[in-house]
Amino acid sequence: MDYPVVSSSQEILWMSAVPLSVASLALGVIANNAVDTKEIYARMQKPFFAPPAYMFGIVWTILHITMPIAYWLARTANILKDDYESATIFLYGILMVSLPVWSLLFFVKKQLSLSFVWIIATVIIAITTTLVFGLQGGSVPFLLMAPLCVWTAFAASLNGSIMMNNVTIAERENGVVRHVIVPLHQSGRKRK
Repeated sequence: MDYPVVSSSQEILWMSAVPLSVASLALGVIANNAVDTKEIYARMQKPFFAPPAYMFGIVWTILHITMPIAYWLARTANILKDDYESATIFLYGILMVSLPVWSLLFFVKKQLSLSFVWIIATVIIAITTTLVFGLQGGSVPFLLMAPLCVWTAFAASLNGSIMMNNVTIAERENGVVRHVIVPLHQSGRKRK
């Protein structure tokens, strides 16, 4: 596929995609640094397929590099002219907001069930965005977005397993209530 020469309006599109992706990644990093995510992740009862904590930062950084490239290619290729242009913009924006909100729900708010529902919705948004990028820009944007679909689906299965094997409890220390995620078997509770 031949991609057109970049015009000044296309440079503006690129310049909007990169800050949006950087902002999304930064919000995720801020949410993850608001609490000790490594300690939270270490305390959880995790499934056998759970990766080590350091892998998340590596994978999310790579994905946040490929996503704006896919967005730019989808927008500049314009295979279907303007048929999917507004959907491309809208879905990319929603995706960039949805990703850091999951970190906030899971790690900061410790809402395992709500974060599971949220990540399922994010998987649907990622798949829809990937399909629209493919329709709008061809195979390259589609292939650049496909790893995001795989990774968010993996994150959803991990979130679901963690939700089933852990519970959020409230601990009171010096008059301050904090919520902690602990393995279900250590909580003295039974899954309903």
